[in-house]
Amino acid sequence: MFYQLTPFLLHLFKPEVAHHLAIRLLRLFPVSDVTASLDLTRLSQEIAGLKFPHPLGLAAGFDKDAEVFDKLGQLGFSFVEIGSVTPQAQPGNPKPRLFRVPDQQAIINRYGFNSKGLAYAAEQLQRYPHTCITGINLGKNKTSTNDVDDFLTGAATLVQQADYFTINVSSPNTPGLRDLQKPTALAPIVNGIQAIIRQSQRRIPLLVKLSPDMELAQESALIEFLAQENVDGLIISNTTLSRAGVSGQHAAEQGGLSGPPLRDLATAMIRRVHTLTEGKLLIVGCGGVGSGVDAYEKLQAGARLLQIYTAFIYQGPLAIRHILTDLNALLVRNGVRNVAEIVGTGGC
Repeated sequence: MFYQLTPFLLHLFKPEVAHHLAIRLLRLFPVSDVTASLDLTRLSQEIAGLKFPHPLGLAAGFDKDAEVFDKLGQLGFSFVEIGSVTPQAQPGNPKPRLFRVPDQQAIINRYGFNSKGLAYAAEQLQRYPHTCITGINLGKNKTSTNDVDDFLTGAATLVQQADYFTINVSSPNTPGLRDLQKPTALAPIVNGIQAIIRQSQRRIPLLVKLSPDMELAQESALIEFLAQENVDGLIISNTTLSRAGVSGQHAAEQGGLSGPPLRDLATAMIRRVHTLTEGKLLIVGCGGVGSGVDAYEKLQAGARLLQIYTAFIYQGPLAIRHILTDLNALLVRNGVRNVAEIVGTGGC
């Protein structure tokens, strides 16, 4: 009952206040696994040496400073991505910077990589147990004079704590960040982090999180480069600057839009990238996943794993249970023995 009431209670507060309150409540109180009674047999996969009990994880942006990643794993997420973490602490953009668009069950944020910095995140990651696969989303400081060094510093500092790394060059809220979505800019970042991983003698998958707003020519060139550079996967996608089909209070606020209005844009990009790479790169589908049907559609488009964020805000912890229950029912109905069988079967 409490998990059912959680979204209603938190939405009595302003969005950013509710966010911080949710983090505090998770830290202070015990949580229960909402997936405990589910049969996850059809949903388990081993990918890049990591065992995922089911495909649903929490996207970066919620646990920015690694303060509750252990509790989120205990709730039932298969994996949790912390961050984006910047080398130095920074406040992010001026408030207000987080807005609900309830008519579309969407969110607009322009946080701007507010972060307590690498030292704080490292301390938290060492302090609490890793209850699920833990990804680390790396960002850069707003005032940085060397973008490459920012990403390499992050990787070097947290390499012993990461189950996987994500290079975030796609947030729309840090000036110049999306300019790094080109081969010449990304090459030294990718190559440098790969060298750090090799030196650590750990197997750590390297992912890149991409924007859904790129021109198709830019997108194709970037995907071909990343496939050649042997990154392990892509997260598709980050938030969008588009406001197509979005109306109501706060709809015109600047920042990245997430939730159902992003769903089709992200799914179409997943399908293009899966086709272009012939399914050889891991794709993590992110953007508008709020039901089992949404999840099934993204998996058919080419994703092997999924992330939610906005659905977690609007539906609370029970979003995990609802999505997995419905996804499993669809697999059973269609005679699918394992979720991996449907990846990329949705056509173009």
